[in-house]
Amino acid sequence: MMVRRYLKIVAALLVILIAGVGIGYSVGLREGKQRHRKMGKPEGWATMMMNRLDSELDLTAEQRDAIQPILQKTSSELHQYRRMAMNRSWTSIREFYEELETHLSDEQKEELKASRQKVRERLQNQPNRKGEPSPPPGPPWPRSGGIHPSEPKD
Repeated sequence: MMVRRYLKIVAALLVILIAGVGIGYSVGLREGKQRHRKMGKPEGWATMMMNRLDSELDLTAEQRDAIQPILQKTSSELHQYRRMAMNRSWTSIREFYEELETHLSDEQKEELKASRQKVRERLQNQPNRKGEPSPPPGPPWPRSGGIHPSEPKD
């Protein structure tokens, strides 16, 4: 009788522990995604850095005013570098597929085309960073410009 009661208590504690871990993981994952989304925007990084500097260094109002333009400039540069890197990545991927196709038979090219179409459809069904549906699919990889199909060409 006593053992049975003890086992019930242990089981209940295990359920509570597992639920707590699951909830903690879910909340942490959501918070991490939100922070990542904010950091992807130029103003997100600048705001986060200003808050961090202010809390660690106890900045005066004058210091915050002087630092703000520096943070904005750096944040814009980082955003531009990130965009340039993504564009170059898409160019490399496009060039890879173009070179790959020269080594494939017609049948293999068709299989590759079908596979890439499935990936495009799967990506389109995923919401974008703002939670909105992704734009309609474009060509698998742009033939010029070197940017992702969902972004406008400059």
